[in-house]
Amino acid sequence: MDAKHRIADLEAQIAARDARIAARDVRIAELDARIAELDARIAEQDARIAELEKKLAALLEELGRNSSNSNLPPSSDSPAARGESNARKRAAKGATRKRGGQPGHRGTRRELLHHDGPREHGFSWLDGDGKP
Repeated sequence: MDAKHRIADLEAQIAARDARIAARDVRIAELDARIAELDARIAEQDARIAELEKKLAALLEELGRNSSNSNLPPSSDSPAARGESNARKRAAKGATRKRGGQPGHRGTRRELLHHDGPREHGFSWLDGDGKP
C-alpha cells in the first residue's frame, strides 16, 4: 500500500501542477492579447505623432516665412521681423554706427529763398482784395 499511496500522492501533485500550468497558460494568453492590443495602440499613436510632427513642421515653416525667404512682399513682414532683418543686414555689413548724421559730417541743406513781399500773380479776374 505504501507504493499505491505514493503513486496517488504523486498523481495529485501532477494534477495540481497541471492546474497551475493551465492557469498560467490562460494568464499568458490574456497577457499576449493585452500586448497585441497595446502594440496596435502604439502603432496608431506613432502614426498620429508622425502626422502631427509633419503638420507642426509645415506650420513652423509657414510661421518663419517672410519676404527674404519666400515670394511674399516686404510689406507682409511684421515690424519685429523687419527690425530683425535690418539688424541682420547691418551686422552682415559690419556696420556699428547709428542711423542719421555721423559725428564730423558737415551736412548739406537747401538755401532759403529770399521773400520780398507779395508778388503779382497775373490773374485779371481777381480784384485788388483777392476776391472775385
